Parts: sequence; C-alpha cells; structure tokens
Amino acid sequence: MAVGEIRQSGDIEIDEIHLLLCLVFAAGADALSKPAIGRTSGLSAHTISQMSELPRETVRRKMQKLLAANIVMQESGRQYELVYDSPVVQTVFSALSRLAPP
Repeated sequence: MAVGEIRQSGDIEIDEIHLLLCLVFAAGADALSKPAIGRTSGLSAHTISQMSELPRETVRRKMQKLLAANIVMQESGRQYELVYDSPVVQTVFSALSRLAPP
C-alpha cells in the first residue's frame, strides 16, 4: 500500500496519521532505551494527547478506529502500540526511511 493509496482510500484521516507518528516516534525512542530501562513502546491516550496536542477524548476515539482497522493494538495496561505487520504501518515506516540520510 503506497502513501497515495492511504490518502485516497479516505479510511485514515490526517489526525490519525499524526497519532501513528506519535507511536512511531515512541517506538524509535524506545529502541534506544529499552535494553537499559525495560520500557515498552506503548503510549497512553494521555501521553499521545500531550504529544499531538489533540484532546484526550479525540485521541481515544481515533485510536478506537485504528484498533478496529488492526493498525494499532492496546496492551492490558491501556497502552497503545503499533501493529508492525499492518500495511499502513509498513507504509509509514517505508516513507520515513526514504527521508533518512544514507
């Protein structure tokens, strides 16, 4: 699935992409600190709300849509995490990798 296909499908709104990027950022930061601290890459709705500057209830509602689409999953501790084998998540990572310097 290409980025253009995600936009054209109309299934994912820009706010939801913003929330996915918050989780991508957390996953990237987590990769650096996980061995030392033992954290998971999940984020709470409150933390995502602070990062995205969207109201917590909006984050919760949009995350429910992403959960239903199997793009994110929710841990028992109410932490949201990416579903790494989701085509949408793979497309986001692919697009971001093209932005990184060689």
